[in-house]
Amino acid sequence: MIPDLNNRAEVANYIRRDSTARLWDFSASGLEYQKRDFDFGIEDFKISVIDQFSGRVPAVMSKETLLGNYPPALAPTVILDSNVMAYLHQFVTARESQDEKQRKAVIQLLDYLLHTKFDYNPSFYYLESFSKSAESSQKIIEYTKSILSLHMMDELHFLQKREICVDKGTLTKYAEKFDTYDVDEMAKRQCEILQNMHVPSTDWKVLYLIILKAALIHRTFRGDFEAKLRKLYEFVYEIFGVLFSRELGVASFYFSGELDKFIPLQKNANAQDTIKRIKSTAWDMYLLRLPELMLCHEDAPIPLAMICTGDKGVQSVGRKFRVRKLFTAQGVPFPELEIRFDGERNNELRSKLFEEFSRNRKEKRRDLDVDQVLNGLDMQIELLENEIFEFCNFK
Repeated sequence: MIPDLNNRAEVANYIRRDSTARLWDFSASGLEYQKRDFDFGIEDFKISVIDQFSGRVPAVMSKETLLGNYPPALAPTVILDSNVMAYLHQFVTARESQDEKQRKAVIQLLDYLLHTKFDYNPSFYYLESFSKSAESSQKIIEYTKSILSLHMMDELHFLQKREICVDKGTLTKYAEKFDTYDVDEMAKRQCEILQNMHVPSTDWKVLYLIILKAALIHRTFRGDFEAKLRKLYEFVYEIFGVLFSRELGVASFYFSGELDKFIPLQKNANAQDTIKRIKSTAWDMYLLRLPELMLCHEDAPIPLAMICTGDKGVQSVGRKFRVRKLFTAQGVPFPELEIRFDGERNNELRSKLFEEFSRNRKEKRRDLDVDQVLNGLDMQIELLENEIFEFCNFK
């Protein structure tokens, strides 16, 4: 059981028992602020950097600070999603064929990254790609080569001429790392290293299961908004024994009719395509969790991460949540979220329900066998996917 995040003494005692534990407070007064949330492009096409920490540099309680030392150093990091990876790859390899709106947005994004000196990495792209057996290994290598080309480019030359050419000094550093000056070989070796390090994750499956259930409740259950949200809430507790605040928040917007395209399910639709799109939504939800997961890193510098996406649904959903506090221990994040209910539909009721769910969190929490729950995920998913097929094919 995690400590009360508002009780500093309780948090400190926990950290003394578990040296991996840290409390990141993004809501404290007087925090350093740096704007990190931006849109690049125009209304018709935007690439967005979304900062769920609202520009705050957090106050930290950790083993270091309890001993009177400085907290671990942070490294602002931009996590590129798969569609941004595709836009960057096309910009590097076939800029003349790229849509002008996309090309302008990519240039603005690169300018931002070069001026801020923020790290930008494709970790999410690799997680998603390595988890999909159908993903071409050659495609992953080609995308990796494009990212390496950007990381090794002469930055001043790009800012002045809008051309990508290699900086010899940076190339030498990468050559020492990969033991070759051949960029194609670098990309191949990088992919091999990451593939060998890849550990299949069930996290996205948890989110996929919740989204499948939300879609079926919305389309097959005759209850009103409150009844639907309570039904999903009980389902989540029955399976997992914990509260998934962000996922329930997204479902609440969906049940209000605000996210139909983000979680697509319609009668007479192609069931296979529907399931594929819902899986993509689950990965999008996993992407939104990565900034919290990255703050679980034990060794400094620790990534203070933002997500970068060109997907309108992810842009909309990502900006509805702010992390106020985050407790991390043993590689697991426990966020305290602020959900921005800025629409007009069901706002008062939605806020009331979430206050109730939060109050019930400790009371209803159950200690389940995690391995048993995770081992049963595939069976639970198969049952819900069968319901999706029945719904889509119902005449």
